[in-house]
Amino acid sequence: MTDGERLLAAVIDAPDDDLPRLVYADWLEEHGDAAGRVRAAFIRLQVELARLASDDPRRPALEERERAEWRGLWPRAYHADLPQLDKVRWGTGRFEEPQLVRGFVELLRVRNWKVLADHGAALFRAAPIRHLQVDFELPTPGTMKKLAAWPLLRRLRALSMDYRSYRPGIGDPAARALAASPHLGGLRELSLVSDDITQAGVRELLAAPWLSGLRRLDLTYNPIGDEGTALIAASPAVGGLEELLLRRTEAGNRSARAFAESPSPGGLRLLDLSGNHGIGAPERRRLTERFGDRVKL
Repeated sequence: MTDGERLLAAVIDAPDDDLPRLVYADWLEEHGDAAGRVRAAFIRLQVELARLASDDPRRPALEERERAEWRGLWPRAYHADLPQLDKVRWGTGRFEEPQLVRGFVELLRVRNWKVLADHGAALFRAAPIRHLQVDFELPTPGTMKKLAAWPLLRRLRALSMDYRSYRPGIGDPAARALAASPHLGGLRELSLVSDDITQAGVRELLAAPWLSGLRRLDLTYNPIGDEGTALIAASPAVGGLEELLLRRTEAGNRSARAFAESPSPGGLRLLDLSGNHGIGAPERRRLTERFGDRVKL
């Protein structure tokens, strides 16, 4: 193992710690080429930005510098150090640009379980992956169980399984498998958009021992129904959430009243119930009285 590989391994082993990232940046500056020195400066810049409060007066100038240096860095240059496999992507969007966090790629998108099973360990050794986007082409209850039992999930802070509308989601079996996973204790964000999850799946998720650690939960475009959405509102398990997105979940007056009355979601910075046309005017007023501009209807 070279010095560079050893220092990168230290970053991966302690993804929340800034020090290994800064040490790696120092090594890049001392031993790298011109591109390595630019990358070293970018790591330091993003680490500094991550430490600043959102209203820090230094932030606008540093963010403008970040955008300028990002263009000069050329995002795809990062791909040279990352495994390039079929059904694996290190970025999102039209151009699949990597999204750097404190100078490193932290998001991995996988479209095939076999690739993850065969190459997952190598993929997780290549970058400090904290966010896994699962977009399996042929999802089945069996593959969801295998994913939920995969030990490397313990490294994640965010997991997305968003199937949108172009094919059916994986439904309540996925919710059941995830709820039973022993490896999601570090998860802080979960997105299950358009996964065909119903009230039964919601019950499974609410019983998950790791759910109370979440800060963001997105169940948009799932047929949860009014009763299922009311269960979420009344559950103590959602008390730690800061953002809860329930767009077009077939919520109605019952769930709206539950949110207006329940103490559990009191710490929410965002409650998104938009697209739920079954919520009447009186209930909308009660929600606005409770949450103010923190609720979207």
